[in-house]
Amino acid sequence: MHKDDLMTPKERSIALAQGKDVDRMPVSLICLGPAGQLINMSYKEAYSNAKNRANNQMKAYELFGFDDLNLIYSLHALAISMGAEMSEPNEGAPSILVHPVKDLNDLSVLDLEKVSFKKDKIAQMVVEAHEIIKDELGDEISVGTSLPGPLTAASSLVGTATLLKGFLTNPENVHRLLEFCSDAIINIAKIFLDANLQIGLADPMASGSVINKSRYDTFVLPYTKKIVDACKSYKDICFGYHVCGNTTKLLESMPKTGVDAIGLDNLVDMAVAKEKIGHLVSLAGNVPLVEVVYLGDEKTIDFAIKECFRKAWDSPRGYTLTTGCDLPVKTPIDNIYAYMRSARYYAKYPLDPERFI
Repeated sequence: MHKDDLMTPKERSIALAQGKDVDRMPVSLICLGPAGQLINMSYKEAYSNAKNRANNQMKAYELFGFDDLNLIYSLHALAISMGAEMSEPNEGAPSILVHPVKDLNDLSVLDLEKVSFKKDKIAQMVVEAHEIIKDELGDEISVGTSLPGPLTAASSLVGTATLLKGFLTNPENVHRLLEFCSDAIINIAKIFLDANLQIGLADPMASGSVINKSRYDTFVLPYTKKIVDACKSYKDICFGYHVCGNTTKLLESMPKTGVDAIGLDNLVDMAVAKEKIGHLVSLAGNVPLVEVVYLGDEKTIDFAIKECFRKAWDSPRGYTLTTGCDLPVKTPIDNIYAYMRSARYYAKYPLDPERFI
C-alpha cells in the first residue's frame, strides 16, 4: 500500500462495491510512456522483456500509488505477428514501416493461426509480466491491458490511407478485414482473461478526429460490440474502452458497444459526456497529458484536476480521474507526483463539491 493512502486499491474497490466508506475515490494514471525512466532504462529496454515490463509498472505503483496497473500490449500486435517491419526507437513506441497486407483487394494472407497467442511474443510477455506482479504484490492491485480496437488493428495490417480509401472504394473487403481483426482480438483477449487480467479496447483510429459518426456506426460499432459481447460471454468482466481525439460526436454511439466504462481524451468536455452518456456508462478522464502534465506545473495540474472533478464527480454511473491518454516519454517525475497529490485531495471521501469551486 502506498504511504499516502489508508487502503490498498483492491480494498478500496471492494469497499466501494459493497457501499462502504473509503479513504478516497479511485484514481488512475496512464503511466506507460515515462515507465523506462522510472527504472533507469530507455523506453525500448523497459518493454524488451516480461521482467522489465513488470518492474516498470510496480515501480510506478511504489512511487505514485494510483489504483490500477497497465501492462502495455501493442496497438500493432497483429501486424507484428504477421511480420510487419517496425522502427526501433530507443525512446517512444515503435511504428510500422511496412504493413503486412499489401493490397486490400488481396486478403489471402489473413490467417488466424499467424496471429495466435503462440505466435504473439508481446502477448506472451504481458501474461508473464502479470505473473511476476502477482508473485510480488499478490492481490493488492488490479492489473490490466488494452487490446487494439478493430479499426486500429485493421489500419496496422493494411495502412491508414489504404483503409480509409477502402471505406469508399472497397467496403466489402474492409468489412472482411475488420471481421478477421475482431476474431483475432477475441482469441488473444480470452488468453488474457484466462490469466485474470482486466481488459479493455483502445481504438485511436476510431476517433471523431479521423472518421465521422456514420463511418463509426458502420465500420467500428458492430465489430467492437462483437468483441465486447464475446469477452463478456466468456467471463463476467467490467469492460473498458478508450478512443483518442475528439469523440464528442460519437458519444451516443459508443455505449452501444456494450462496454461498461469509457475513458475520454481531453478534447472532450467531461460535462458534455456526463450529460450525454453518464447515465449509461462509467466515465474516466481527462486531464490533458501534454499541455498540463508534461508541460505544466503544480498549479496548472491542480486546476485541471479540480476542473475534471467539478464537471464529472457526480456522473450517475461513476467517475474515475485519469489522464486523457498515456503520458509522454520524459514526463517530469515531479509533475506526476503533483498530479497524485492533487488527485488525493480532490478524491478524498466523502467527495465534497465545495472543494471543486
